[in-house]
Amino acid sequence: MKMFGTNGIRGVANEYLDADLALRMGRAIAKVLGPGPIAIARDTRISSQMLVSAVSAGIMSMGVDVVDIGMLPTPALQMFVKRCEVTGGVMITASHNPPKFNGIKCISADGTECTKEQESAMEEWYEKGCETCGWDAIGCMESLPGADMAYIDSILSNVNVPAIKNAKLRVCLDCANGASV
Repeated sequence: MKMFGTNGIRGVANEYLDADLALRMGRAIAKVLGPGPIAIARDTRISSQMLVSAVSAGIMSMGVDVVDIGMLPTPALQMFVKRCEVTGGVMITASHNPPKFNGIKCISADGTECTKEQESAMEEWYEKGCETCGWDAIGCMESLPGADMAYIDSILSNVNVPAIKNAKLRVCLDCANGASV
């Protein structure tokens, strides 16, 4: 079964990409990216909170902690993963696709998208199923605010803000269903 496409797992929310798939994939993600904490973020889609909950439940059922950094664009999650003490990340988004779609995108510890080998391993664990931990070893979820401002500060520290302001640029922005900070 080939679940991962060019950019994560994508599908219509609550049809192909339902809570059961997300729960089982959360377990597989924990198996491949754990045992350290895994960060999770989402976009603005109506289905994103459901998928965050299901993926997080799967991860925690494997004894791995989840750090929920909220609604952010994918690069903010990637920066967080690279700079913080987590072993990977999960982005719930379907980027430019219509609102009925959503996706699960996995991030390696170095802040880049997971390799094809990691994705294949996740698909294998998804198919085989994962034995969950005992009740006394279930992972915890921590909500960690501030990743949005850290991302903004990082961007601002790398651009010439006065020059951009003085250029009096006119900008058109279409975020579709994406998150922004």
